Amino acid sequence: MNKVTLMFPGFRTKAFTMSFDDGIDTDIKMASIMKKYGVKGTFNLNSGLFSPEGTVKPEGRDAIPLTVSQAKELFSDPSFEIAAHGSCHHALGHIGGADALFDILNDRITLEQTFGRLVRGFAYPFSSYNDDVKEMLRLSGFVWARGDKRKTDFLLPREDEWYDWKGIHQMDGELPALVDRFVNEPNLYYHGQLLYVWAHTYEFEHDNSWDRIEGVFKKLSECGEIWYATNTEIYDYVKAFRGLVYYADMKRAYNPATVDVYLRCDDGQFMIPSGGEADI
Repeated sequence: MNKVTLMFPGFRTKAFTMSFDDGIDTDIKMASIMKKYGVKGTFNLNSGLFSPEGTVKPEGRDAIPLTVSQAKELFSDPSFEIAAHGSCHHALGHIGGADALFDILNDRITLEQTFGRLVRGFAYPFSSYNDDVKEMLRLSGFVWARGDKRKTDFLLPREDEWYDWKGIHQMDGELPALVDRFVNEPNLYYHGQLLYVWAHTYEFEHDNSWDRIEGVFKKLSECGEIWYATNTEIYDYVKAFRGLVYYADMKRAYNPATVDVYLRCDDGQFMIPSGGEADI
């Protein structure tokens, strides 16, 4: 039997993604650092908490919510995905019922109407959620969601984990060692490896630790094996790989997805074109 494993676009063996909660003005500085190193990521916004236009940040505050005009300018760059974070940042697992559903669905509708972009991902405010909240997300058209559960391996999410996506916080003491492992350890035999880091960008301002995250980006840039992607790009790509249809002898594959898929198998590395077939 032909053993097939996932590779990322460009036959890369590793992928890196980030997400940032709350939609605050320090996101602007973070975005500029990300662009410097070619990093992509996802920003989780509360559509009901934007600052009024012309708001001036009070002295001593690390950050305040973006205005709509600031957010429109920032997120006009396709490298930065917009995802939802609840219209008013409620603890959804505690309020439950119709109030939780309204907060979820209203956030998606408002963000899509405001920015003219499809919104498919979600970050749980206060990491408060349960099975009912996950079902609300599914029914509202979201395909993945992230809380604050910690992950210190590079395994891709299982199919039952997309609404329980885990990452590592930027202030986690294990992050530097994890980045070293991710960059330096070869991935020779397994499915593509993923490092997912999340944060609130005000934390970098509060701790004066912008150099910390820039150091992470610099180290990642030294590895040529990394695909930089938004959260939903990771989701779409993994789903596309898992949706490949194989001939019975496992020597040819059909790709019904809208993205090209890269893989390796017993006979080498192959790309299966979107909507097409290829021998493997």
